[in-house]
Amino acid sequence: MEAKSLEIRISRYFQAPRESVFAQWLEAESLKDWFTPQTYVGISAKADARVGGAWQVEYQSPDGQRISEQGIYEVIDPPDRLVLTLTQTIDPDLRETRIFVALEEADEGGTLMHFRQAGFESETLRKEVAQGWLGCFEKLEMRLTR
Repeated sequence: MEAKSLEIRISRYFQAPRESVFAQWLEAESLKDWFTPQTYVGISAKADARVGGAWQVEYQSPDGQRISEQGIYEVIDPPDRLVLTLTQTIDPDLRETRIFVALEEADEGGTLMHFRQAGFESETLRKEVAQGWLGCFEKLEMRLTR
């Protein structure tokens, strides 16, 4: 019997239109800026924003460790929905996870983003990655309100 994978679920409001929030997931320069945990610095990013296209973000920890995350865009349905895979170089034993993003219009021209990442085998890892996403979404908020 296959073990059930663990998920991260985060809903977050952004004071920006859906089109703007959606675009942040598809532009390399945007990913380099926000797709890193709070105290990490983006080094480079690539984004082939089409179904089947690859994306990659390389970033550095405060102690100098370089990390790369990459995947494939599986669904791009602007400005409502994205699905992408994610693998990374922190731990070679970690399997590929899948990210689901749904965006809905909210009051006063804002956007409610529903984020889900599935495929974790360890509760410890799931919690660590969830904390990282909270920092990423803080950076995304700052980018959207500049």
